[in-house]
Amino acid sequence: MVDFLVIGAGSAGCVVAAELLRREAGSVCVVEAGPSERHPLVSMPFGLVWLMGSRRDWAFQSAPMPGLGGRAIAIPRGRMVGGSGSINSMVWFRGRNADFDAWDVPGWRGVDVTPAFEAVEAKLKPTRLTGAHPLTEGLATMLPGNADMPTPDYESAGVFAFNRVDGRRNSAATAFLRTSGCQRVTGAEVDKLLWSGDCAVGVVLADGSELRANKGVVLSAGAIGSPAVLMRSGVGPAADLTALGIDVRHAADGVGANLQDHPAVGL
Repeated sequence: MVDFLVIGAGSAGCVVAAELLRREAGSVCVVEAGPSERHPLVSMPFGLVWLMGSRRDWAFQSAPMPGLGGRAIAIPRGRMVGGSGSINSMVWFRGRNADFDAWDVPGWRGVDVTPAFEAVEAKLKPTRLTGAHPLTEGLATMLPGNADMPTPDYESAGVFAFNRVDGRRNSAATAFLRTSGCQRVTGAEVDKLLWSGDCAVGVVLADGSELRANKGVVLSAGAIGSPAVLMRSGVGPAADLTALGIDVRHAADGVGANLQDHPAVGL
């Protein structure tokens, strides 16, 4: 038994596990549904075109959407160590300051989280793409102030920064987890949480086996996976859980709601 279980070895889980160890909070084990990230296509930037739809992708499909004429679209999500950070296009953006400010949560305003972004960037080392098309370079003149790369804080265009080092993908898995000394369990899909009163003390895996933690469980299974685990564990909208025959442990209407993603068009 370890002190902390981190459920999901995606971008968040890798950082959380590494930070728990760096701060000497106790022993840590990361539990990941997919395989290791140690595969040539993962470190190869253009390898993402073969990874999407493979066994390293959850290969989710959306529900049919009225705005798309009733069509469903593919929603790639990384299913391996590094999570979606191991299959994405490596473009680096910070979150919008306005989003953090709008939460109106003490300690989570844009100015408060800036040091955390800086600490992550010190590890990931995002750098501006070299050899960009002259048209893209020309669009950089639209950037506000003295900025040299586009930012979601403004309407802007130009040359992106990428998480690459020496031409290879530099995900949270390579930048944080590999150097942390953290325990890993791969190929272990979490079904639901184990409880002791109101505290999560472990997890039940899809094969029925259990893993337990002495101090805590960190759920970082992604924007789709984390709500799914919570709802299977009895935490979520009461009416939905009851309809599925799941005992309601804690009614929380926000679980599984308000997912937002950004549209993209490739040219």
